[in-house]
Amino acid sequence: MDEPPVRIYIMASARKGELSPKNRWVRFANWPPAPQIVDYFLHEDGSLSRTAPTEASASRAYDFDPANPAPTHGGSNLTFEKGPMDQRPIGERQDYLRFQTAVLDRDVAIAGPVSLELWASTDGPDTDFMVKLVDIYPDGYEAIVLDSALRTRYRQGRHRDDIAMMTPGAPEKLTLDLWDTAITFETGHRTRSTSPARIHPASTSIRTPANCPGAASPPASPATLSISTPPTQARSACRSSIWRSEKLGTRTRR
Repeated sequence: MDEPPVRIYIMASARKGELSPKNRWVRFANWPPAPQIVDYFLHEDGSLSRTAPTEASASRAYDFDPANPAPTHGGSNLTFEKGPMDQRPIGERQDYLRFQTAVLDRDVAIAGPVSLELWASTDGPDTDFMVKLVDIYPDGYEAIVLDSALRTRYRQGRHRDDIAMMTPGAPEKLTLDLWDTAITFETGHRTRSTSPARIHPASTSIRTPANCPGAASPPASPATLSISTPPTQARSACRSSIWRSEKLGTRTRR
């Protein structure tokens, strides 16, 4: 074959009746195609940018009540409504932290794996952390692109010897894998990373079978969670494979 072996669909704006021409099939020689990983850093003021925080120490804290989790609207699931649904119905919640970029002045395309490296602590021995990657349209529509979850006891793995409870009040590095995607965040949009404590009923997907080592019901007690900058100066960051698309048919790698 003369053509590249990998064929993927690059998503873009896709409101009903308003499909962007930047939704298209593209061929690459490899997957993922991007030549570098790019970090977007979470800031205390709720911004998300390529610039690392300069504060020696900063944090955002919220109270997590398992009896009142954030509702599920779309995303990756198998048993109820799924896909890039609008996240605005979730509304303003103190346990639903939002970090977003400024309005984009150029298209930004990602193609490959996406993950969140989160420095976080809890005042309990175990809890859940969720993350979403959201495309915010100029009119405010919030289309969920990716989502993932982590129960902290499994932060080092799911084998019996990997399972460990958190030390209350001690920040640890948690990695949430959102898997792969290919999408263009178009000019005039914003990119958002949200960190709810748990969403219902989608968070039931991170439960484990009763015969799995360390399996137990989800944390049932209210807890205070904190996303922070640890003394080591490591940063909480959303990590993705990025390439830029300035206009249809032209790609400039970074």
